[in-house]
Amino acid sequence: MTISSFETIKCWSLIEDWPYRASVDAEITSMVDKGYSSETMVRAVRFIGAFIECQNKRNGGEPERLDAADIDQFIAIRLSSG
Repeated sequence: MTISSFETIKCWSLIEDWPYRASVDAEITSMVDKGYSSETMVRAVRFIGAFIECQNKRNGGEPERLDAADIDQFIAIRLSSG
């Protein structure tokens, strides 16, 4: 599922090409079903895009390599940058 407003978000192209795209679609669908605001969903999409961008930089463009340590490291980087 693609909400048209997401396509205008700068990072959306990263998400479209990501091997785990189906997980993002499922999360968006869940957020819609639970009544989250559009603003909250856009923030979530931007956060996911930032994660993918970070992964691409760290893993030399191998987005299919993903584990819990990658998520932990991304969160640590985000927290340290404010």
